[in-house]
Amino acid sequence: MKPEPQERRWLRPAVGLVTVLFVALLLWRLEGKELRASGDAAPAGDSAADAAEPVRAGSGQGRSAAGRSAVLVPGAADVVDGSAASPEPFGALAGIAVDLAGEPIGGVTVAVAVQSNPSAVMALERGWLDLAAGEPAAATTTDAEGLFRFAHLPAAKTVVVAWGAGVVRKAQRGIEVPAGGEAWVELRLQQGLSISGRVTDAEGAPVDGAMLTAHTGMGGASESSTSRADGSYDIRGLGPASCTLVVRADGFLPETRTDVAAGSTGVDFRLERGASISGKVVWRGSGTPIPGAVVRALRQQGDEASGGPLAFSAANSGAGMSAEDGTFKMEGLDPGRYVVEADAAERAPGRTNEIALEEGRQVEGVVVELGEGATVSGVVRRRDGRRPVEGAVVTVSSLGSSVPGMDLWFDESSIPLVGETEDTGGEDAAVTDAQGRFVLSHVGAGRRTLIARSEGSPGGRVVVDVPEEGERFGVEILLDTGGSIAGTVYGRDG
Repeated sequence: MKPEPQERRWLRPAVGLVTVLFVALLLWRLEGKELRASGDAAPAGDSAADAAEPVRAGSGQGRSAAGRSAVLVPGAADVVDGSAASPEPFGALAGIAVDLAGEPIGGVTVAVAVQSNPSAVMALERGWLDLAAGEPAAATTTDAEGLFRFAHLPAAKTVVVAWGAGVVRKAQRGIEVPAGGEAWVELRLQQGLSISGRVTDAEGAPVDGAMLTAHTGMGGASESSTSRADGSYDIRGLGPASCTLVVRADGFLPETRTDVAAGSTGVDFRLERGASISGKVVWRGSGTPIPGAVVRALRQQGDEASGGPLAFSAANSGAGMSAEDGTFKMEGLDPGRYVVEADAAERAPGRTNEIALEEGRQVEGVVVELGEGATVSGVVRRRDGRRPVEGAVVTVSSLGSSVPGMDLWFDESSIPLVGETEDTGGEDAAVTDAQGRFVLSHVGAGRRTLIARSEGSPGGRVVVDVPEEGERFGVEILLDTGGSIAGTVYGRDG
């Protein structure tokens, strides 16, 4: 056989090597395309997830709904601001507010709340914004094009409520916020009616800053407004119904007017100045001022002709806090008989003797003395078997307390314990130990009511006489065993 030429001997392995490299390159490119098609190797910013990334509050991007930022209702940072850690999935919600003709409305307040939280939803639907504070709710305002957006909401059924800019308050329920996605809602809003007028004092001078609230009946929404420097006001966004107007202003008696038709003008109020009580909270003995004490003016309910005890309550009464020098002043009080009560941290509450207030009278120089108080100790037991109760919470009710030197006290024996609340002020609460024992510090003198609560019991109470100082031993509070009610709740569709 004729030998192969020398120049071809190296050509075969070279061609083979090039073929292998070509096939490897082809396979690598095909594999890269498959990975990119599945989304595992997409460039940053190209994926659907990046395109749907919620805009954080305050980003201020453009004028579109995606650029609208949400302002938090107090206590709701974990709902809208994604900086707070939460295990639940999140999504976004955007939308537009339009009138019945489809024209966008700017300046409308839009708020959201998770539908499973009835207290927040009710507060928003009825205009009780102070009750929404601390609830999972967030609010923003529509821009000139009527657009709004909430980023990082919990992925759940949501209620959207809109009000302001003269529209009738409207709630839209059942809006599903998808996890990792964005929901859209269109709010068609109706322009409301208004009530307007002027607020003055008894001499006809304008009252600036008076708060006027229009209530539209039981379960209805409430809308509010504040009087201007010239005393004028207008409450907008009302539906076609009669309202009850309530006016409150510092230093004046509140005034209420019923059956005011929405759309009325010239609804004027002439407010009367109320009585006032001013004075100082001090430490008993030394007279050292006590700042930051909670001060209440409690008004007598009932009279001697009724034959029962003369009870004092906080209804239609004043409240305030002592200043750095211990001084306080409560204004706008109705005529009547009062006692002034003050509480402070690690102090026993103190009360004055009775103060008679006539219409417009200014009482000055009232001194409320707070002392160390007494220590009250005892045990909580089950009524059946007298077994000690561990973990019961024992508090001192601000009800059921006598006024020093007077046979006036609060009879609360008929008030149910379930759901009852009380303000203990500087008086401590206590939790019973394994033997059912408790110790309460800084308890004020007089006839005091101790309340004990425990799981599985409607609670128990006992009235004890407490000295101004020292200790009161051997108090026993008996708890009954509570029953239970079980059942099933059905929807309207069964």
